[in-house]
Amino acid sequence: MNTANRIAIFISIILISFLTGKLITMEKTILPVLFLGFIIFVFISFRNIEYGLIILVFSMLLSPEIKIAELPGRAVVVRFDDLILITLFVVWLAQMALKKELGLLTTTPLNLPIFTYTLICVLFTARAIALGYVKPVKSFFYVLKYIEYFFLFLMTTNIVKEERQIKNLLIAGLITFLIVCIYGYTLIGKVERIWAPFDYDPATRSGESGSLGGYLLIVMSVLFGLFCYAPSTKYALGFIGLIVFALAPFAYTLSRASFFAFGPMLLSIILLTEKRKLILLGLIFTGLIFAPIVFPKPTQDVLNRIQETFVGSGEQEASFLGLKIKETSALLRIDSWKKALFKWLPKQPFFGHGVTGVGLVDTQYPLVIGELGLTGFLVFLWLIWSVGKNSLRIFKSLSPENWIGKGLSLGLFCALVALLFQGVAVNTFIIIRIMEPFWFLCGITMALKQSETKNKFAER
Repeated sequence: MNTANRIAIFISIILISFLTGKLITMEKTILPVLFLGFIIFVFISFRNIEYGLIILVFSMLLSPEIKIAELPGRAVVVRFDDLILITLFVVWLAQMALKKELGLLTTTPLNLPIFTYTLICVLFTARAIALGYVKPVKSFFYVLKYIEYFFLFLMTTNIVKEERQIKNLLIAGLITFLIVCIYGYTLIGKVERIWAPFDYDPATRSGESGSLGGYLLIVMSVLFGLFCYAPSTKYALGFIGLIVFALAPFAYTLSRASFFAFGPMLLSIILLTEKRKLILLGLIFTGLIFAPIVFPKPTQDVLNRIQETFVGSGEQEASFLGLKIKETSALLRIDSWKKALFKWLPKQPFFGHGVTGVGLVDTQYPLVIGELGLTGFLVFLWLIWSVGKNSLRIFKSLSPENWIGKGLSLGLFCALVALLFQGVAVNTFIIIRIMEPFWFLCGITMALKQSETKNKFAER
């Protein structure tokens, strides 16, 4: 085992020990149950690492949060799936070490940009701590959260090697998606904007609706991809049915950034698919015509939410692409862009203020510029470019018989397009309920080529 792996295991064990102690000492009655579930999870994962990965898929959207510290500007919150993910990573490394297979780790084109971006987050934040820009405890947990996503990617690319595994994980993901949508339906009419399970903040009496919007964008992108390449009409109708089922929860997130991203995602699907293009265009056209007739209230609520952007109660306004923005939260997003370009960047142009160094910023690109400077921003763009380029390359290289692979790789590319547009007004690429499914999908997609070589997907 090399030094890097020893360090990763050592840090992970320390963190797990800390979080486990925190769980035991807290008084909430649900915590002993969670702790028991954690012990069972460790046992199952040691027995079969694939089962652990399936459990992690369910936990991505169905995990409660535990606040372990309250710090100025941001609370330090750990979700149960944080613990599951790090534990699974340690179990996986331990199994690889016992089998003496650590030298056989799968190499992907994303490994280098991921490692570089991770290193920059760590080094630039350490520099910011030395300069007094950030508090060590606060920045440690947020940097760790960034790294967690890459842990998930690395594990997935190495664990997933066969058609059977991909199908099982896809089924687990779709079941989770259905549970999340059903939960969303239970909130419609009771709250103004809906959110994902366990994503409610009692202090503000609201949830992270943009997070749910981003998650649904990812799943709907995959469903559209699978619809285009489904081997039969039965499968195609099933995937379209799931998309239609998600539209009402998606609408009632009332997330304007998610609505803004939905169009480019659809356009990407239409431009890239080689199958069912005309059918998809017909379905979209039909939906646009009949949605106001069949679903008048959701359609009107979405339109009202979009119109709010240009109507404000105060005198403040700003221009964006020639449009007058007046609504408060939209103005805050524009203010974030101004701070990034005219305040944070001039002060720390190359290395930024470190992770958490510019406080809570709800917009992705100003956040990266503020925290990591131009250097980090360029590496971030390199990472995103690598994901897009390689997902498209895999999509074009897979054989037509591999319909699941074609659908997943097309879905990943179009999900990336959607998230890039959502990131204009949401800090999309640091939100755990969006990034865990996204990097999990990246891992499966990068594993597609080797799974096809080993075991061809047959049309069912």
